[in-house]
Amino acid sequence: MREFSIVGSPLFIDLSQDQIEELLETFKHTVLNFEKGDIIVCQGDVCKHLYILASGSVKTEMFTEEGGNLAIANIQAPNPLASAFLFADNNRFPVDVIAETEVTIIRFPKEEVIRMFSKYPEFLSRYISFNSNITQFLSSKLHLFTIKTIKGKISHYLLGLAAQSAQKNGRITVKADKNQTELAKLFGVARPSLSRTLSEMEQEGIISVNRSEFVIENLDALKKSI
Repeated sequence: MREFSIVGSPLFIDLSQDQIEELLETFKHTVLNFEKGDIIVCQGDVCKHLYILASGSVKTEMFTEEGGNLAIANIQAPNPLASAFLFADNNRFPVDVIAETEVTIIRFPKEEVIRMFSKYPEFLSRYISFNSNITQFLSSKLHLFTIKTIKGKISHYLLGLAAQSAQKNGRITVKADKNQTELAKLFGVARPSLSRTLSEMEQEGIISVNRSEFVIENLDALKKSI
């Protein structure tokens, strides 16, 4: 039997262990298990439940107009899935949700979530706060989508990493948190196109690349690439 828990979930973090146990005993819910690679929900499915990822991890992807897959986020337990869309007028999942490991989901019907708001004001407050933070994350993603060139997308990504790093001898060294295949999905481009653009940026003296390590050689040129 798989172990799972919603203790520590950002939506339930203000509730005690006793309150969470009471919640699971009092409110209707379903426990669903998935294997690695299973599609949990599809882009366009109607969102009628609050999904809590109780164990494992998932990735979310979106189809582009060009027919490719765009990586949106990786989500770890015990986070919720698409909670902002449960009460939307157009309450459809904007992404595919795919299991990266064995996954357990706890699913609460929308009507039960409304009852939980009334029963646990702390849960309501956290729900609003969490979804506000998600909106900020999506705004950042939207900014990335508005950048048309691959060079611009790479520059935007590296500048985000560079914001946490110090300049040394006019250079900034950053460690990528994704490999090139994952970056290509993040940018919604083909892997060969990404590799070609990275090589061009190296030839132009903007960056140097050594596997997952990037050295920003010319910060001003990188900024102008966006």
